[in-house]
Amino acid sequence: MECIESLFGAIEIEVPDSGDMLEANRLQREQPLDPFDSIGLSIILVNSAIPVSRDDEFMELAKKAELNRKLTLVDLLFKYGKVYHVDLKDHSMITEVPKKVRDLEEKLGLNIFPN
Repeated sequence: MECIESLFGAIEIEVPDSGDMLEANRLQREQPLDPFDSIGLSIILVNSAIPVSRDDEFMELAKKAELNRKLTLVDLLFKYGKVYHVDLKDHSMITEVPKKVRDLEEKLGLNIFPN
């Protein structure tokens, strides 16, 4: 449970500022976008964020705009899914952590796996 809390601690909710709104206006002039989609895409673009949404149409827009980086939230969860935490009476252990997962953990600054 602690690992999951650390993971969610790395996720931030962005609130648009004036720079985001200027970028949203530019996107909306160039593309036939819904105002909220243009604001969401501008936040992702300006802040180099990874888009996370249950809205499939929005994710398609992000993909078309090449805003989906190499790593999506689903990729992140699958990579962490290869790590298991086992509790046995007096002992607990974490199975071997794959190198890609360690690299990701380091890049995100999570510090959730022991060395």
